[in-house]
Amino acid sequence: MNPHVLSALIVLVASACVHREQFRPVNHARHHVADVLGCDAGEVEVSPLALPFHQDPYYRENRTYRVRGCGRVVDVECSGFDEEGGACFAVRPYETPAHARTAVVRVVTEYGTALPAREVLQLGVDGRVVRSSSTPAVGLPVSAEPGTYTFETALVQAYTEHRTSYETWSCGSRTCGGLVTRAHRRKRLVSPCSAALRFAPQPGASYRFLVRHQHAGTCQVQCVRDDGGVDRACEAPTFAQVGAARF
Repeated sequence: MNPHVLSALIVLVASACVHREQFRPVNHARHHVADVLGCDAGEVEVSPLALPFHQDPYYRENRTYRVRGCGRVVDVECSGFDEEGGACFAVRPYETPAHARTAVVRVVTEYGTALPAREVLQLGVDGRVVRSSSTPAVGLPVSAEPGTYTFETALVQAYTEHRTSYETWSCGSRTCGGLVTRAHRRKRLVSPCSAALRFAPQPGASYRFLVRHQHAGTCQVQCVRDDGGVDRACEAPTFAQVGAARF
């Protein structure tokens, strides 16, 4: 990774910008980077970042941005517009490796429910993929070097939220007002689980990870090498301790 990008990532991770007032992701990302890195906000450019294989079943609006300014480039993921307690955090979205030493990885997920799910996959040193459980398990090129592979899943549950607020309306020549309760359809993430392993794919090899989502906090991961026309065990992946799934 470019050292400038790495330094910006470290700075942003260490001091994520969290706000309690109306949250405007582009504006906050611009001013936060300007404040942390010491340049004028007018020099900072923020643009939506189109991610490969990005099919997010939970967040509707774009949430990932590339921020350029102060001689640095960093990618951030932000909360939605006007979201209470909104924040931006540095991320590294998946990008196809530029060098020739690559392997291919497919991640297949299984769920014991018909609910849709949100999946966040950290593919070694090549970044992360956010996708829906309905996304086809396509083969993704990855760097043939050691890295941490993290699999995080959560079910997406729909529910109805009732909010009461004071509203005004026209009553002919005067203005009337009162408390009004409205129903809003929302989504929430439930039964999150995560698992991680250290893995060193071999150049030219093809691998299949099977992730079984069982219940909150529990995922089972099986790795199979499937090139050469026959399935066989992967090259000794080492499972790592991970915390709660980050959604």
